[in-house]
Amino acid sequence: MAVPLPWGTALNPEGDWGVAIGNGAKALAAGARALGANSTAKGVNSTAIGWDSKSEADRGIAIGETASVEDGTENGIAIGTGAKASGKGSTGTPSLPASTVAIGQGAQALENGDVVIGRQAKSIASTEHGNPGSGAVVAGAEAAAYGARGDVVIGASAETNVKVKQSGGTVDAKYAQGVAIGSTAKTYGTQSLALGADTRAIGNSSVAIGGDDIDMARTELEAAVPQLKAGNGIKKSFNKEIEDKFTGGLGSASINVKGKYANTAAIGDATTAIGTLSEAFGTGSTAIGINSLTKGTASTGIGIMARSWGTNSLALGTQVGAYGDRSSSIGDTNQVGLDMKDGSKSGKESAAVGSNNTIYGNQAYAVGAGNTIGSATVVTTTEANGSAAGADQDKITTVTAGTVKGNMAGAFGYKNIINADNAYARQQLHGFRRRCHGAGEQCFRDGKERDGSRQ
Repeated sequence: MAVPLPWGTALNPEGDWGVAIGNGAKALAAGARALGANSTAKGVNSTAIGWDSKSEADRGIAIGETASVEDGTENGIAIGTGAKASGKGSTGTPSLPASTVAIGQGAQALENGDVVIGRQAKSIASTEHGNPGSGAVVAGAEAAAYGARGDVVIGASAETNVKVKQSGGTVDAKYAQGVAIGSTAKTYGTQSLALGADTRAIGNSSVAIGGDDIDMARTELEAAVPQLKAGNGIKKSFNKEIEDKFTGGLGSASINVKGKYANTAAIGDATTAIGTLSEAFGTGSTAIGINSLTKGTASTGIGIMARSWGTNSLALGTQVGAYGDRSSSIGDTNQVGLDMKDGSKSGKESAAVGSNNTIYGNQAYAVGAGNTIGSATVVTTTEANGSAAGADQDKITTVTAGTVKGNMAGAFGYKNIINADNAYARQQLHGFRRRCHGAGEQCFRDGKERDGSRQ
């Protein structure tokens, strides 16, 4: 029988060997313990401590004002004002108790095996928790797991599978196993990883590792790479393009709260972004390095301010750009191709290796330093960076279609200039740069200057 203690008030002590202390306290099962006004311990060997606390499941523990362990949540633990542990356990072989844990003011662990720790931290109810390893782990104030199973969230305001939240919170089995670690780190797509403060893994199966500022290293980095500051407009216009393509807040998700620069963000499906301020936009693209950006499908950008715009393009080095499809830019400050005003790109299947080489044409190659292949009519326009009020005006450079020269050309050496199609130049004589203008011109051969007759 229940034992009413002489110094407390035990009302309705109906459970065998239960203990109820407090006005309206109820111990309704064997071994149940209810302590506090209106507290209720309903499950076998359950514990409810605190005003209006409730432990309705066997071996459940609810501690704190209005803390609750719901019916069926065996071995559940809820600690903190308004904390809630829920879940019905699995019925497979072997059957598993819910064993849900919620610790913190307003914390909610709503499914089998979930462990939620932190103020207002939460997981969501799901029918996909029947197998071992399906529970979510959430730690941090206002952190949240929205995936159907297996999410890991660590950090204040970190979140996984945010697309579920944006769709109204309806659980979707395909959104699962997201990992977000870091203050406000967030994954939007399924099977994605965001590691680092303010990182964003927006695409499905995407990976974002890094941060959103270089303040402690800014002086030294900008001294070595001045364009890291001066070239910020390129990054901002890139953000605008993301906003335009991804509606419903996904585009804005990759831009930080100031609306002026981007978090590290893996935006497209199957993308990887590693490094402070890096962004991978194109499907299957990889951006590695400070302020590295990749836009083309299956493109790769590695290095400080590497830009890989074309499909299957490669930019490897510092301030290198590969804008044409299947183009390569390797070294320092090389540029292969440009965006066209009609949306196409120049520099298709072109490559530059070395430093400070520029290629405008298609199927052109430059090896060395300071070589220029081709020419084009360049147009500079000004656009607002994003939709926020007071957004900066950024300069965007494009090329007029039909004006590109220097196709199927090649330059090898130092400061050669080619302004014609089907021409090439080798090395430099007597410290002077060589210019090639005629179609089919061969400027040098075996170290001797040629007249362009291709003899």
